[in-house]
Amino acid sequence: MLTMDYRFAGTLEAYQLEPEDLIGIAGGVGKIISKTAIKNGYALIFEDEFGEKDVLEIFDDEIFDLYVLG
Repeated sequence: MLTMDYRFAGTLEAYQLEPEDLIGIAGGVGKIISKTAIKNGYALIFEDEFGEKDVLEIFDDEIFDLYVLG
């Protein structure tokens, strides 16, 4: 994913996240590739601004900033 101009669009709770959402994650903006339910929340596979993919486990009650391309 190339670095682009992102605009803040609101916040989402963990259960509202969907693949293709652009969220504030790991100190930058990442695109969710997939979301899998686990015991205490979700496992997200996301792609960062440099095209690197990673897995992050999040809790049910976490809130994320949602971005759109501007």
